This record gives sequence, structure tokens and C-alpha cells, in this order.
Amino acid sequence: MTYGFPDIQEQDDICEACQLEKHTRVVFPDNAFRALSKLQLIHTDVCGPMHNESLNGLKYFLLVVDDYNRFCWVYFLKSKTDMFAKFVKFKATVELETRNKLKILRSDNEGEYTSR
Repeated sequence: MTYGFPDIQEQDDICEACQLEKHTRVVFPDNAFRALSKLQLIHTDVCGPMHNESLNGLKYFLLVVDDYNRFCWVYFLKSKTDMFAKFVKFKATVELETRNKLKILRSDNEGEYTSR
């Protein structure tokens, strides 16, 4: 159909990384659980240690997100061992304010909520 273009030769040796790059990701399922009320599902994570500590010597923080309304709470911590006491205080406060009980706690399972 055209004149002057070179013939395209098929390649037999294709780079595996190039083929993987062309793959598409599987989308998240639509049936994933979503909260229908406040405090029904809470996501948490403890982050740190940060390279630069605060003026008070705080190197960690606890992030809490309500799945229902995406409201976020951030608590700064001196060490990871302070996390549980801060979480117990958080739980009591938000349950009293919202008059709802915390039902499901979701974390990345790194052991923040387990003790030795």
C-alpha cells in the first residue's frame, strides 16, 4: 500500500521485562467491604521512624482513617510502644463523641497491635 518503507521483520527474542511492562493490572473488586456508618471500619498505620524528629523528640505518628467519611486523626509518638495507649485514648474519645462503637480495625499487620 505504500512505497519506500522498509519491510518490518518479526523479532524472536523479546525482553521479558518489556513484556511484563505491557501487562495491565487487575482492578479491585467492586464487592470490597465499605463502611455504612461512622466507626464501622477504621484503617490505621504507624509510620516512622522519621529521619528528622520534631522539636519535642517525636519520631513516629499514628494515622487513623474512618472508612465511612474519610475523617483522619494523626497522633504523634515518641516511640512505637506509645501507640497502644494513644489508640485506647482515641477509641474512648471517638466512641463517646459519635455514640457509635468501633467495629472493625484494619491495619497493615506489622505487629503494632500485638504485644510480646
